[in-house]
Amino acid sequence: DSGNNTHYWKAGWDYIQERDLDYGIYNTRETYPDPDSGPGELRQGMIGRTKLADFRQSYDGGGHRISNLVLTDESVGTGTVNGMALFGYTGEQTGLHDMVLYRPRVTTQTGYSVSGLVYTNCGSIMDVTLVSPDIDASGSYMSRAAGLVYENVSGARIEGCYIIPEQPDGQ
Repeated sequence: DSGNNTHYWKAGWDYIQERDLDYGIYNTRETYPDPDSGPGELRQGMIGRTKLADFRQSYDGGGHRISNLVLTDESVGTGTVNGMALFGYTGEQTGLHDMVLYRPRVTTQTGYSVSGLVYTNCGSIMDVTLVSPDIDASGSYMSRAAGLVYENVSGARIEGCYIIPEQPDGQ
């Protein structure tokens, strides 16, 4: 499943984040068996990466932070996808709520279009905040960038969500 943990995210249970998560503290040199072949930083795989493998559960962030999330072209894996975000595709019954993404970085050097939270939203997104996002699609003239959601399908909801520009560390 190209490092995207597809089977885990399709397990059929709902997800509750119980504490802050900071991708910046992980040392990939300690994580990978061969330190010279590991990436310089920990990258998250895309959750629900295609329309046929969409994320259909709920994710309750509990107001906790996900800090220093990194998504790059390698996060997408192999196969055909149109874009990149933490959640690629969300189903109609999906609910994402009470999430805080602090300093997320989504970068492409290919033709992907990118956004910070969801590429294609068919469900509901409520009370989500992106703080100091770095969303970069400058790698190709075909790429496009959006802050929270790239595509919001008819009937999908976004309520009480904010994007807060660059903030000093620790804010």
